[in-house]
Amino acid sequence: MSQTPIQTIAQFNLDKCLEKKESLIEHLKHMIDYNKKNKALLPFKYDYISSKINFVQVSVIVVSTAITFLETLKANYEMNQDVQTILPILFSTYIALVLAIVRFFKLDENKEEISKTIQNFTFIINKFRKTLNSVIVYDIYENSHEGWRNLVSNYENETYDFYITTRESFDNIMPFKDLIYYKKKFRKEFLEHAFVTKDIKMIGENRRMRNNNKYTRRENVCIYTLKKIFCCSRRKILYDDFMNDVEKLLDENTERINTAIQTEESNFGEEQNQEALDLGGGLKVQTI
Repeated sequence: MSQTPIQTIAQFNLDKCLEKKESLIEHLKHMIDYNKKNKALLPFKYDYISSKINFVQVSVIVVSTAITFLETLKANYEMNQDVQTILPILFSTYIALVLAIVRFFKLDENKEEISKTIQNFTFIINKFRKTLNSVIVYDIYENSHEGWRNLVSNYENETYDFYITTRESFDNIMPFKDLIYYKKKFRKEFLEHAFVTKDIKMIGENRRMRNNNKYTRRENVCIYTLKKIFCCSRRKILYDDFMNDVEKLLDENTERINTAIQTEESNFGEEQNQEALDLGGGLKVQTI
């Protein structure tokens, strides 16, 4: 009689662990998808800051070269005295000004912080994936409660703490206004990604189409010579023609399937009506 309450409590704990497992699986799937989207926003701002830094660095190189070029001209040719005096001053002032602006807005530090946060997101997403796999394959039974509690505790105390730290960095890097701006950019790129993924799937399913040679064309020698500078192949793939033919083929197959289904349904309906008429006639004869 004393063993019954213990078994009831053990069964209750097991049910609770199974319920926790299902909720944790859904939570981890959500965290993976959510953090992948947050990570995808950071490269937009990283590229924006990098473009500013690159512009400043290239402009400094150009202006420094101009100063050297001007000094060379002064040594070999006669120039206007005002030009010789003012231009070096302007160029030097520009270099000092733009470098001071870069330091003031901490562009290099912000760039490094974004790069570090992207790496942290990559780590935490893979950590979520690993934890998700461990939770899915973990077999919970009465003798494995301790291992299950350790798995959940490790996620809640270590993995989730690291996620909170990464999330804080993301919130500092991405204010609400920037978040909305870059989400609009992400929306456009994500839509393009969906279209490209669909096209790749269609190409994979229809890569053995007849007359594949008609989708390639050799470039003119002169055009090919010019494009060779950019490592282009002489053979040009007529991508749009291929995709148009694939879409036509899919439409024809869909129409053919719909026609077959309608014909089958029509034949089946006629058979049902005939059976009903035959059955009705038999009932009349039996009644008479």
